[in-house]
Amino acid sequence: MDVVADCSNVYFDDIPKDKRAHGKAEIYYWGQGGGYYKLAEIMHDYLKTIENEKLTDVSDNWIKYSGEDNNNMEKYANLVRASTTEIGCALAICEEVWVNAYCVTNQPPLADGDWISGPGEYNKR
Repeated sequence: MDVVADCSNVYFDDIPKDKRAHGKAEIYYWGQGGGYYKLAEIMHDYLKTIENEKLTDVSDNWIKYSGEDNNNMEKYANLVRASTTEIGCALAICEEVWVNAYCVTNQPPLADGDWISGPGEYNKR
């Protein structure tokens, strides 16, 4: 993995959402490395979100997204939704201190009421 010396151009929040992911769900991490030098470790931590947080619109047959007020839960839900079949990611390590990870799925961002898992058509609004 290459280390980038100048991190002045890798702030995803500075780019308008409609210019970043072209209407697709995005998952990103920006912060101090703290051992996060592998994309799998960052994704693993987002997937572990369910161990401490919960989705609120759940039954025995389906799970829907309810606009949970938690940025990590939104990222978790976009990662595990049944209709997500593709994900592309990039990782930048800056000065061996800062880490930027950015992923885009093949689905639009979840909206309140969208299926995460369940019967029928997924992501029907």
